[in-house]
Amino acid sequence: MTGIYGALFSGVTALNAQSQSMAALSDNISNVNTVGYKRTIARFSTLVTDTTSRARYSPGGVQATPFQQIDKQGLIQASSSTTDLAISGKGFFVVNTRSAQTATGAANVFTRAGGFTTDKNGFLVNAGGYFLQGYKLDTAGNFLTPAGVTTNATDLFSNLQSVNLADQTSVAVPTRNVGIIANLPPTTGVTPTQQTNVTVYDSLGQTQQMLLTWTPTALNNWTVTMSFNPTSITAPATAFTVVFNNAGQLIQVGTNTTPSASGILAVSGINFSAVVGTVAGVTQPTTINLNLGTIGQGNGLSQVAGGYTVNSLTQDGVAPAGVSGVSVDDSGFVTVVYANGLSSRIYRLAVATFQNPNALQRKEANTYGTTDISGDPQLRPARTGTSGAISPSSLENSTVDLAEEFTNMIITQRAYTAATKVITTADEMLDEVVRLKR
Repeated sequence: MTGIYGALFSGVTALNAQSQSMAALSDNISNVNTVGYKRTIARFSTLVTDTTSRARYSPGGVQATPFQQIDKQGLIQASSSTTDLAISGKGFFVVNTRSAQTATGAANVFTRAGGFTTDKNGFLVNAGGYFLQGYKLDTAGNFLTPAGVTTNATDLFSNLQSVNLADQTSVAVPTRNVGIIANLPPTTGVTPTQQTNVTVYDSLGQTQQMLLTWTPTALNNWTVTMSFNPTSITAPATAFTVVFNNAGQLIQVGTNTTPSASGILAVSGINFSAVVGTVAGVTQPTTINLNLGTIGQGNGLSQVAGGYTVNSLTQDGVAPAGVSGVSVDDSGFVTVVYANGLSSRIYRLAVATFQNPNALQRKEANTYGTTDISGDPQLRPARTGTSGAISPSSLENSTVDLAEEFTNMIITQRAYTAATKVITTADEMLDEVVRLKR
């Protein structure tokens, strides 16, 4: 009788195992369009019971163990959003359930789903509202350590910070270089003084008017003086000389007479303190480089007939402007782009890798947590060591193949039906035993 009862119990375990398989299949099909979802399969194994005799068989049955192929990469597909990200290769994005990082990193979880958006406070968050983590950078691209942290090591969770795009202020660039393409009239006894107005930017991004005065001093010789409006801006008192040959080509700028050399006047001693104050980190007085062309060529200043003409004035100062966009490169650098054309790297994304990623624990919002079997996360910037590269404006698709799932569903359904046949047949056999008494 133990054989018949064993057959019943074996059939029950088969029903349970196939039910688990169907549950995994249903989850897979439900998440066929879930970004970063990893397909789950049921792995079957036998249940063996001990037997005291080789002449008797003791059925045990079967069990199903769910296995998620987390290390299998899904198809990376382009997206129109600059904050949609995917990882090409090994690793996971680090996200935090809270906006502030903790020293132990207890609130960190890991995900391959890189569909991030900006919340009301400017943080990049995933669909579950978890905060994307990265290393904050200063203007020179160096890692900035959070308050209370004494090392900038990239393998510590305590150095991670939530990526925030709203803490970026407007930026401006003061003028450092001015380029002039102009023609001065030939110097004669009645050649008048000429003046050129150039709009420049101070360190606060305010526009100031710089005036260049060209005074003829001798045949083919001019002196250049600089002044500003307002006059409270200090200008250098020294005048500079420019000289032309009898073909109207520039042959001397200041003391520079080297043929084919750049005719740049480095005008130092300019002080904007009267209009900007004493700005921290800004050296006063400052220098503005006047590029008057190439000595011996006609690509800057010239002196030919036709009168005074300014063909081009350029300067490299930029007025202040706010953030207009954001981009991420394959090394994980998060760059903000300002409306004035400037850009600045503000974060570098962190990537976590595991010795056994398939043993990670599934959590809500398509995230994973560590287990004893998965091992501890190895933290490093993207595209360093074994960390994968970031694919910007992309999303990793689910690893579910509908055709395969439907095929497995048919197999599971048939296996479930077969298990019920085992139970009904064993029941009929028991019924025959009961009828022996009659």
